[in-house]
Amino acid sequence: MPAIINLRVLLEEKVDVTETIGEFQYRVLKSIIKMGSEVYYSSIESEEDEEEYLPIRIVAPEGGFQRAEKRALNEGRPFDMLVATLDEPSFEAIVQGVSEITRNSNRFDVEEIPARLILFSTVRSKLYRDFLSSRTAKIIKISSDMPILIGINKRRFPDLKEVFRLAEELWEYFSERSLPDVDVEHFQIKSYKLRGKEAHFRNTKVFSIGGNVEIEFDGGDEAELQKANALMHLIEFSGVGLFRKFGNGSVRVTFL
Repeated sequence: MPAIINLRVLLEEKVDVTETIGEFQYRVLKSIIKMGSEVYYSSIESEEDEEEYLPIRIVAPEGGFQRAEKRALNEGRPFDMLVATLDEPSFEAIVQGVSEITRNSNRFDVEEIPARLILFSTVRSKLYRDFLSSRTAKIIKISSDMPILIGINKRRFPDLKEVFRLAEELWEYFSERSLPDVDVEHFQIKSYKLRGKEAHFRNTKVFSIGGNVEIEFDGGDEAELQKANALMHLIEFSGVGLFRKFGNGSVRVTFL
């Protein structure tokens, strides 16, 4: 079940966060899950090297993570974190963790740092069939809230056919609802505003792309358009590129 959840957390001790905000929030998320299900916690620990198929990730807020958010962490103020799930077990694992924390007077530990859960709410919740029944658009805008991290030898927005292919693989992996049996072929980039740079992330040299791209579908039949729109809905939950579990490659999709 694709969903986006908001969790508000207060660390009861000041910490010096030296990693990225997304990496730290992912550690907090795993601590919440561990409270409710050691089994599910162990399963995502074992699958972390296969990040492409992780059903759970941090989502960057609109505009991306800011320095002020890291300062709030370092100063011991409450912070909000958005989490996306791609299936029912990941959603239920968070709910179970929150329930256990609630029974524990809203308290839990983030790797020996005492913390308190202040708020839990579901921001968005969809079924895969909802994506197939939504109104279709022929022009779609993809905007990155956090840079999309790609291989160092690539210096442009990820090939859109590859984006569709990976989204289709995630759909088939997590959903029981079948997609139309057609290839997404009839599209072109209508406009774009992108910026790129080399960066280092977790000792890996990567190239990052940020900005927005408008795609226009021209030709093809209704089944192809329906499939393309459904997959574009999904990437808001899955993200695009490398290290997505830490909020990188978080995108907003606008159907024009």
